[in-house]
Amino acid sequence: MVMIMKRIKHIKKRRISQRESAPVSVSFLLMAFCYFIGCMLGSRFGMVSEIPGTVFSILTESSASTENGFLAVFGSYGFYGLLFLLLSTTYLGFLLVPPVFALKGFLIGTLFLTYLQSGQQRPYLLAGISLCLPELFVLPALLLLGGLCMHLSFRLLCRFRGAPATGDGERHDRVLAVIFILLVLAAVIQTYVVPPLIQAVPA
Repeated sequence: MVMIMKRIKHIKKRRISQRESAPVSVSFLLMAFCYFIGCMLGSRFGMVSEIPGTVFSILTESSASTENGFLAVFGSYGFYGLLFLLLSTTYLGFLLVPPVFALKGFLIGTLFLTYLQSGQQRPYLLAGISLCLPELFVLPALLLLGGLCMHLSFRLLCRFRGAPATGDGERHDRVLAVIFILLVLAAVIQTYVVPPLIQAVPA
């Protein structure tokens, strides 16, 4: 009888966990899709001249260089982290995270268009070095952070509707640690690796 009761409790916990994690499994595809659509639109219709310089540099990390320093670059990545964390404290924040990815993708696409229209030789190589190398680490980190924040926001809504809470703080700590490491690596690459590679490209 005791074994049966334990089995029933285990099944209930698993169903609750699956119900709460359902949006997470969809969120990664949704965020990646929004990012891709934003990149396509930015590379097609983006106009750098219509975006204030300070805002553009913060949102796209285009100010990253050895002159600005590692902390300035890492702080530019922190803009998205702070925004996602703020959204995770709201009931409907999980609905606003994908549009943020669309905005970031649009700005990255706009930067890519800027390289193509710069008149320099090998614009695709320059864009690949300047944009793609850091994004190899930034994008997975932001996808993890965005998925986590969507999960927390959705779980907050579930609690508001009366669903029991589940404890998975340790897993969140591990995810946040991975995100931090990825962003540090991206900032190091953007600050110390990208500028020398750009200078090494023949004009």
